[in-house]
Amino acid sequence: MVLTPGGLSNTVKVPLSSTISTEKILIVTKTIGDEYNVGSVSIPQHIVLNGGLNSYTQWITLFEHRDDDEYDGMMGVMDEETPKILVNFVIGSDAQAT
Repeated sequence: MVLTPGGLSNTVKVPLSSTISTEKILIVTKTIGDEYNVGSVSIPQHIVLNGGLNSYTQWITLFEHRDDDEYDGMMGVMDEETPKILVNFVIGSDAQAT
C-alpha cells in the first residue's frame, strides 16, 4: 500500500479471527524513496471487533518506536497527536487478505 500526501486512498482487506485472541493489526508507514520510517501502530483486533459498530473512520496516531506502538484507544474516538493516519475499518464476514 502506498500513501501519499493529498489523500491517495487504498483498500486492504484483513481477515480477523472470530475468537478472542491477542492478534493485532499492524500498520507501518514509510516515506517513498529513502524508506524513512514515519511511524507504526499495532491495533489489538479485539478493540476493533468489540467497538460496537460495523464501520469506523478515524484518525489514529502513529508511534515512533515499534516496540512501543500498541493502540490503546477506543474505536470511534479521534486521536489528536501527530503523526497520524486516517483509517476506515469496515467489519464484514467476507474480508480476505490482500
